[in-house]
Amino acid sequence: MLSGVIVIGIAFPVVGVRMLGFTVLGIKKGSIAAWIMATYLGKVTCRSACAIMQSIGALGLSGWKLLFVNVGLSVMVLVILRR
Repeated sequence: MLSGVIVIGIAFPVVGVRMLGFTVLGIKKGSIAAWIMATYLGKVTCRSACAIMQSIGALGLSGWKLLFVNVGLSVMVLVILRR
């Protein structure tokens, strides 16, 4: 599951995650993120897809910081896929 979340983090960097509804202020009402959160029935666990995407959306990264996060996530995916 974690590798899938990391792939999502690369495919949808901060801007894409925010478009899903994971924002700096929290999960946007009526968004895809709200639907994802609802599937957890109020029991969002640490390192879950919802928690990780909210963390990415809350970072508010842009420019070089966003580039470094995407490079880091890419390396993590490669390490996980090679196992």
